[in-house]
Amino acid sequence: MENDVTTAAATTDYQISGDGYLLIGWCALTLLFCLPGNTLVLVASMKYKAIKLDKVATILIENIAVADICVALFTVLPRMISAIAEKWEYGCTVTSLATIIFPGVSIQLIVALNVSKLTCLLFPLRARTRTYTQGRIIAVSLWSGILLLVSVLEIVPFITLGEPLYGFYFDRHYLCDIDPQPEVRALFYCIIVLCSFIPMVVMIVTTIWLMVYVQKVRGLSKESVVTLIAISVVFFVSYIPISSKVIPGTFVSDRLEEIWNDPDTEYNAKVEKWNRLHERYYVKYYAFAYGVQYVNSLVNPIIYFFTVKSFQTFVVDLVRRVFGKSTHTRTIVALRK
Repeated sequence: MENDVTTAAATTDYQISGDGYLLIGWCALTLLFCLPGNTLVLVASMKYKAIKLDKVATILIENIAVADICVALFTVLPRMISAIAEKWEYGCTVTSLATIIFPGVSIQLIVALNVSKLTCLLFPLRARTRTYTQGRIIAVSLWSGILLLVSVLEIVPFITLGEPLYGFYFDRHYLCDIDPQPEVRALFYCIIVLCSFIPMVVMIVTTIWLMVYVQKVRGLSKESVVTLIAISVVFFVSYIPISSKVIPGTFVSDRLEEIWNDPDTEYNAKVEKWNRLHERYYVKYYAFAYGVQYVNSLVNPIIYFFTVKSFQTFVVDLVRRVFGKSTHTRTIVALRK
């Protein structure tokens, strides 16, 4: 019986409704802006040195662009394809892990950016000695830390339960009265706290601190401070809905438990009720929450355009060159040097 329930949950098809078309359109729009925009950021920074901030900040911004591209490829694209196909083509585990890894890396990078800029403002003499190598070491450490935590999140439950935690939660926890072992549940929440809660608190504190300093700095320092404040605020706002998913999730989990433990309800009726409840709360709420979350990935290049003058000059001159109207033919070459 339990295996039948698991199979039904894993193979459930979702009919495209008005909300589905809206989700598909929003995912397509996100891909349209996110992939070219963040690719342009990487090309402008790595090849033409067109993002003129301090060296550590430049490397971290490049890695944020990489994380945003990964969000588009491994979260937005699978979600759009699944919505079009009317079923989860890539499985819940893939998209769930992607929503932890890449946003987790993004928030860690933003925190590192804020802390780095604050130390530059507090200790200006030390800021002059910073190198690209230091920025790369910080970025590699953050990527490695998130990947290690996610690996632990999957390996430990696999050893203790015989299956990964996300497969366990999707296929069984929300469908039956079976819960993971207390140690595994504690591990899950500890990793969520390390990857999301603590970095979010640090990001809020450092952003407020930067808002205080923005009135006291001038030139490139003010430019970079304004950039970091904008990045942090957009990230925080875009992740509020998905961070609040526990609210509908708690209600749905309790209701599903009642459904599957009801001895008077036949199996087919249970599946029908599960589908109806899943569509009403999970699908619609998560579509909205993830849609808002995607704003972060597509907006960052726009933020750089309006807050980083060297990047704005690069983009404007590139557009002029593409349309044969450039009046500054040496701008890109000069930026590269």
